[in-house]
Amino acid sequence: MNEKIHRGPVSLYLHFPFCERKCRYCDFLSGPACAEEREDYIELLCREIRMR
Repeated sequence: MNEKIHRGPVSLYLHFPFCERKCRYCDFLSGPACAEEREDYIELLCREIRMR
């Protein structure tokens, strides 16, 4: 196998689009969600991270 291994620092931005209320200055996609929707979203994020 001829894979390159990255050994330097890595940055990762995760967006959690769930807020109790929308701040006036916020332009991010966000809104309320029930606990099940938040858990599903986190599981999908973790699944995508494992794939990379």
